[in-house]
Amino acid sequence: MNPADKKICRDVLTTIKSEKYATMNYLFKEPVDTNFFPTYTTIVRRPMDLGTAENNLEDGMYTSKQSFFVDAALCFENA
Repeated sequence: MNPADKKICRDVLTTIKSEKYATMNYLFKEPVDTNFFPTYTTIVRRPMDLGTAENNLEDGMYTSKQSFFVDAALCFENA
């Protein structure tokens, strides 16, 4: 992913994870705790959260901003 696209993705994450959206984003910041929801992975085929998406972005797992946005959207689709 080129640096400009990576910056766009970082900016989106910063906005989505900000206090401004705290009443809506708190459920999506970290992976679902399967100790509390043991059947989650049987219901949700591909778990994703904003923290994991951010780690994947920083680790170079995304080859394009589109692949990042697929995972970002998946966070909310899994709800």
